[in-house]
Amino acid sequence: MTINKSGIYTARLTAFWAIFLFFSILGYYLFYNFIAFRNINLLKISIITVYSILNQFLAYGTTLSIFGLYYTLFSKDTLNISMRQPYRDVSLKSVKTAIVMPIYGEDPTDIFSRIEVIYKSLKKEKSDGLFHFFVLSDTRDNENWIQEEREYLELCERLKDYRTIFYRRRRSNLNGKSGNIGDFCRRWGNKYDYMTVLDADSLMTGKSIVALSQLMTLYPESGILQTNPGVVRETSLFQKMMKFSMLLNGTIFANGYSSLFLNSASFWGHNAIIRLELFLKYCALPHLPKLGAVGGRILSHDTIEAALMRKAGYSIWFVNSLDGSYEEYPPNVMDSLKRDHRWCQGNLQHFWFFFIKGIRKISRVNILLGIFSYLNSLLWLIFLILMSINHYFELKFFKLAFGSEIWKLFWEKSYEETAFYLGIYTLTMLFFPRLVSLIYALLAIILKNKKFSNTTGFTFFPFMTYFLLDTIHGMIVAPILMIKHVHFILSIFLGKKVIWNPQNRNAENVPYLSEIVSFLIYPTILGVLTFSLIFIYIPSLVFWMAPIYGPWILSIPIVSFTSKVYKSTYFKDFEEPEIVKDFNEHLEKNQNRKWKDVSSLFLLIADPMIREIHTKFLPNKKHEKKIDLDFQDFYSKPLSEIRKKDYSKFFYNKSLLKELHIEFWTRDFRSLPQDYQKNLEKYLVGLYLNPNES
Repeated sequence: MTINKSGIYTARLTAFWAIFLFFSILGYYLFYNFIAFRNINLLKISIITVYSILNQFLAYGTTLSIFGLYYTLFSKDTLNISMRQPYRDVSLKSVKTAIVMPIYGEDPTDIFSRIEVIYKSLKKEKSDGLFHFFVLSDTRDNENWIQEEREYLELCERLKDYRTIFYRRRRSNLNGKSGNIGDFCRRWGNKYDYMTVLDADSLMTGKSIVALSQLMTLYPESGILQTNPGVVRETSLFQKMMKFSMLLNGTIFANGYSSLFLNSASFWGHNAIIRLELFLKYCALPHLPKLGAVGGRILSHDTIEAALMRKAGYSIWFVNSLDGSYEEYPPNVMDSLKRDHRWCQGNLQHFWFFFIKGIRKISRVNILLGIFSYLNSLLWLIFLILMSINHYFELKFFKLAFGSEIWKLFWEKSYEETAFYLGIYTLTMLFFPRLVSLIYALLAIILKNKKFSNTTGFTFFPFMTYFLLDTIHGMIVAPILMIKHVHFILSIFLGKKVIWNPQNRNAENVPYLSEIVSFLIYPTILGVLTFSLIFIYIPSLVFWMAPIYGPWILSIPIVSFTSKVYKSTYFKDFEEPEIVKDFNEHLEKNQNRKWKDVSSLFLLIADPMIREIHTKFLPNKKHEKKIDLDFQDFYSKPLSEIRKKDYSKFFYNKSLLKELHIEFWTRDFRSLPQDYQKNLEKYLVGLYLNPNES
């Protein structure tokens, strides 16, 4: 089926443009009547220009939710490849799929427990396809590096499988995550048909992984298939609110997006499958011109790879109907914003590709949506500032023109009437998508639809409680996100590049109050200044602008409170999918294995077996360079010091590792730093109490 020539799709696009233009024109008409009530000047032209851009996105969101509701409640989207024909019986006998997970400083026990449960889930499917797992490490911390090797070998030993699970660590993490994936593709890409990409916090069922490979095989014109991962393992209040928000709005928006973009969808970089031959041929990322933070290496690769794949004539599908794909959300506002900072720089870099010859129009739309997902924050701030200035001058004019008594009556009867209609329109545009999602969710609960109600354990009153909490949470967090996004944009335009550090994925690692204060001190000061200026010069706006400056002033306690691990007492927490329950059990079990509380660097030095295992990962060199090391100086430093990357070169040298081992066991242990002595004690206890435990 040729999508672009389909009469169904043509009718669909016609309906989309009709609804979109109706809302756009209506919003512009109401706003123009409001702003041009007295006159038009340069300030008002600027306001109209900014509003016209913002209004397009309000209209787009509302139109998308209308389409999403239709395809959720009334009709299956038969144009989507996951809905066209049965695919579960498609043979994968001659198909090889690589399942890759790039990692960067995450908890090794967590990572390999994920691989373990995905591996076991895949085995249950008894597929005739060949699936290999690759853990691709860019970890720089020496302690984590050695522990990754331990976890990998322990996993292979538990599963009795050294042939389908592989681990590789790059000595240089050039070009970050995209460089990590690129290195794999260059070295091993020609050995596999497909590549399923996972994030370090991803979980996918074997059924969903097999289904992706089957869809790829059934539709050879497909280049990338992107799933819609659900949020799992939420523990902090922030995570719970974000999960509920995605549960509430996700189905509607996903169905709406899928129905309109079809074979030109975007790619999120994980929980997706890629046809490797095409990816290698068409999706190589160029270095951008050197221009501050928006030049050089591309930080966010996924949207551009999708655009290049589509440019080559192959399809990118959003298979949102496929279950069994999951991810975790950042544990708090700070960690979420740190991730946003990277995405913000990456998305702004995408503008370079907007005018490239051959990029499809609909791919340009995806690029613009990504750019404006952050740029809109700056536009909203500009809009609020300009509107406040205009309001000040309008008040001043009416007071002078009509006197102190008459102007209030005139203002209420004439000016505020146009403002009322504009306010109704704006609130409708802002809340209509949530209202649509609410209607669907309530229907699902009443009808006991498993798509929503049963998977979360909701009944009516707990659901409405969560809905109200989520609404309040969204209203107080959105202004904080907006002002930080503006900060990111300005810093990027000034040439300050983002440094990609390992992410915190553990909600138990609550940021210290001092960290939160340092991160949010400027929004707090800005909030106080904004309130002061409005109170002095435009007191009539104190109440109306409170939802903006209020969260800025209270940003530190808001972020601190929502970062805490939260247990519900009124109703039970979200019900987790089976694979998540399995993962939690495996993780707990693996965290209690032998020597888990012993430093991996200590074991590398002290234990001959761990050292021997580590050397197996090192490249074979005929002539190894001799390193002269002052052992007295080395063993005077605590383990926390030698875990830094400056010491990595020592752990690549087999001869030196052997010397370190001998030197350690011939030293007076009492002269060693405290952390050596503590680890030695735990090591010896484990050695004698559990000599045969792996």
